[in-house]
Amino acid sequence: MGKYPNHLKEVDDVLLRLTHIIKSSRARGEELNLSTIVYRLGMKCDFGNIQQSFEIDNDINVVNESRCQDFYEFILANQKTILIGEPGLGKSWFLQNFIKFLEHHSVKIVQHYCYTGMDDIYEKRELQ
Repeated sequence: MGKYPNHLKEVDDVLLRLTHIIKSSRARGEELNLSTIVYRLGMKCDFGNIQQSFEIDNDINVVNESRCQDFYEFILANQKTILIGEPGLGKSWFLQNFIKFLEHHSVKIVQHYCYTGMDDIYEKRELQ
């Protein structure tokens, strides 16, 4: 409360709602946990995080360790790298394999998807 993304929530309103949640849960004999309370209060804790999973068909996936190693060395040498190509060339699969390669070598990574697909409901927000 008072800070983004909950900056529009008033402390008094949240406390009143919390009291109601607790009383209702007691009446039903329901055990509460923090995530349930936060959800019922309508508090946002993910700061806009979009969950995404990219499924790979491991029956046809080809993992090339040397290509991942070469790409890693290229990134280190150039500091900035953009991977581009036509749809369907395997960029996403390569990146998922590359992420596993980095994790296997204990390299910390941060993933950010600015566009997740043609049916991306967040497209307009992300392009602003």
